[in-house]
Amino acid sequence: MNRFKREEARKHRKVREGLTADQVKARDERETVTSRVDERARLIHAYLFGEEYAFMHADAFGEPRPSAEEIVTKNAYRKEYGLPLLDEEGKAPDFQEATMKHCVAIAHKEIVDQGFENRSPMLEKLTAELHELVESQRSERKPFEYRPDKPYMPGQFDAIYLEKELASGCRLIAFDDDPYRAVTVLKGDEPMFTLLCANLNETVTYIESNLEALVRGEG
Repeated sequence: MNRFKREEARKHRKVREGLTADQVKARDERETVTSRVDERARLIHAYLFGEEYAFMHADAFGEPRPSAEEIVTKNAYRKEYGLPLLDEEGKAPDFQEATMKHCVAIAHKEIVDQGFENRSPMLEKLTAELHELVESQRSERKPFEYRPDKPYMPGQFDAIYLEKELASGCRLIAFDDDPYRAVTVLKGDEPMFTLLCANLNETVTYIESNLEALVRGEG
């Protein structure tokens, strides 16, 4: 367990000190709902506002930036909900803050309120596709997931997985429980993906030794 998880466990125990069994149960139920809302919000955010992640990948790995047509489409949605607009390069002025609040509100309505009012047709279409998209990617990721006994960097990364991409091969990603701290550290084509999977132990050892350089693009 890394330092972050130990601290979270300590806080979990602290806030329950002196509570009755019924009070602890009620608090656990509230936190479970909050956790479900937050998890769903992260998935919705990654789909509705994928351009915020794509821009980082474009900077780090030379991937194509959003096209002019994509920017127009994304800005139409952002304008409808009063969110910061993308600039001509496809970059948002306040990465994730406003858009994440928007996604938390969507997730809360979906999970807690159990329904929507005045849903935008665009939101209806995009969110309807979200679950199918996530599930289709999950099968590509799970077989190659790897969780070590020790974190890769103390207090930061505690897992690593290979993610197959239909268009451009694969990525090898180190991450902790917060998806916003996920970092793509390697990219490759199909042969490289197969090689990494076949030699996962060696791959993990290499990543552990060279993570900082890989993140900077020097590996």
